[in-house]
Amino acid sequence: MSAIPLAEIEAAAEIVYKHMKPTPEIRWPLLSARLGCDVVVKHENHTPIGAFKIRGGLNYMQKLIALEPDCPGVITATRGNHGQSVARAATALGLRAAIYVPFGNNPEKNDAMRGFGAELIEYGNDFQESREEAGRVGAAEGLHMIPPFHPDLVAGVGTYAREFLTAHPDMDTVYVPIGMGSGICGMISARDGLGLSTKIVGVVADGAPAYALSFEAGEVVDTNAADTFADGLACRAPDADALAILSAGAERILRVSDDGIREAMRAYFYETHNIAEGAGAAPLAGLMQEKDRMAGKKVGVVLSGGNADWAQLQSAFQGPKLIVASGIAPGPIVSATALGPDQVRAGEWLYGRSFPLPLDSANKNVRLERKRMTEELFREDSYLKSCEATVVAAGEDGIELDRTVFYPTGGGQPGDSGTLTTADGSVIAIVDTRKDRETGRHLHIAAEDAPTLSPGDKVTAAIDWDRRYKLMRMHSALHLLCASVTGGVTGGQIGEEKSRLDFDLPDTNLDKDAIEARLNELVAGAHSMGHRWITDEEMASNQDLVRTMSVQPPSGQGRVRLMEIADGVDLQPCGGTHVANTSEIGQLRVGKIENKGKHNRRINIHLLVP
Repeated sequence: MSAIPLAEIEAAAEIVYKHMKPTPEIRWPLLSARLGCDVVVKHENHTPIGAFKIRGGLNYMQKLIALEPDCPGVITATRGNHGQSVARAATALGLRAAIYVPFGNNPEKNDAMRGFGAELIEYGNDFQESREEAGRVGAAEGLHMIPPFHPDLVAGVGTYAREFLTAHPDMDTVYVPIGMGSGICGMISARDGLGLSTKIVGVVADGAPAYALSFEAGEVVDTNAADTFADGLACRAPDADALAILSAGAERILRVSDDGIREAMRAYFYETHNIAEGAGAAPLAGLMQEKDRMAGKKVGVVLSGGNADWAQLQSAFQGPKLIVASGIAPGPIVSATALGPDQVRAGEWLYGRSFPLPLDSANKNVRLERKRMTEELFREDSYLKSCEATVVAAGEDGIELDRTVFYPTGGGQPGDSGTLTTADGSVIAIVDTRKDRETGRHLHIAAEDAPTLSPGDKVTAAIDWDRRYKLMRMHSALHLLCASVTGGVTGGQIGEEKSRLDFDLPDTNLDKDAIEARLNELVAGAHSMGHRWITDEEMASNQDLVRTMSVQPPSGQGRVRLMEIADGVDLQPCGGTHVANTSEIGQLRVGKIENKGKHNRRINIHLLVP
């Protein structure tokens, strides 16, 4: 079997998008910093069933009802996500859905399948035994047997790959989990159909290596068991058609340990606040295993599902109990000091983070020191208006949260204002947001006489969106101005209605009307805007990207954020918030062009539509 044509994936997309929206692709800065590469996560845990399989079920069922309008019902076997997909799609079409699972299957997934209307039958010790029994019963009762791998399933799940690769065609490598193979075959099919060169790496569990063995042998190799806590990877009988697509299109297949998968689950939780099931965390485990190989590259990982049961979460998050003698703030551990009697074994993970303890022997207590760090959600999504957060510190200098949507004053852009609302409904007005120059602390400045907060308080942080959006439009407009005028930038200021840039342009006569016409031409051109990250080393070797003469982009954290206006309009370092398309800026007017010294020419611009 060859890869699925792109036209079939696009046709499947028309079916899928009637039931769900595309899922997000998010760059998580803490993951990237941890792994030393530009990591983009495809969040298939955000689908209506919490996993990518819904796409295949929707497409398959729609095709089935067209071919067999009198079909009495369907039957299949699953470890969970495939079954939820089938149950949801079948009941939506009024079909009976009988689903077989092995004994001891994830109880939460079982409940979800029943919730979607499935008749759930437990049979066998593993997936393969359940699958064989489902086939026998289906034949006896005249039910349509849905296989775990089929071209219509691949076309459906291939829609997630099309979204991912279209949004990020410059990814060097994408890591994809392998259960029965539909997800990775969908990725290969979309990659080939789009004509991209992205390398695709499959990931399996050490205890369920059937696809890895088959890939290496060039033929199907069954195993006697599939022993892994990541139930979505528990395959012992690969599909020959899936293997054919894999063999032709995958770069390699990695095996990762269950401990590696657990570490990846912890990383997703601590670095992104997402729950990943074992199979969903496997691609990140693969990247963590190959972090040196991927250093400095743009890499994608597919978080294929988030349906972990409580036992899996306990297994992933259990760890040594610590006696901690110092205050702990969110952020990476930067030091650990031995204190005394036994509690912690050297080198074990602390609070979910791998950290080699500087201890000479096992069984020591530790004092932990953490660098304070607020997760700045606006760096990845300027359109987030609010978030849930926890107070880390509160004092005369401001309120520090563990995560925030508030942009701090910097780069000429004013800090956000807005509100913090507590669980009891108290509202704290935030009049400004700043970053402490010495410590890097992200501080929310409350209005005078505002209610006080304490560390540990839960709040909803909400920005003044109307004000922020004007600042986003103006900031993006200044990037257009920068692209329209040749010269180094010596200063600038962003306002809600009026903004300016100062250029190093000695003895230059600027044509105000021509600049205004060019700006509005770029606005009308509807150029998409987005950001990406490069390493400090890449920034150092590409200083031509820096337009500001007085301020260098921040370095020392391993990477630098670039803001890009598509179609070659502009590319430069920027940490600010921007619109997603130049058309959102609206019509611009060039105001005064002023001489500010021998070299400086100040260009003022205004929004015509507030």
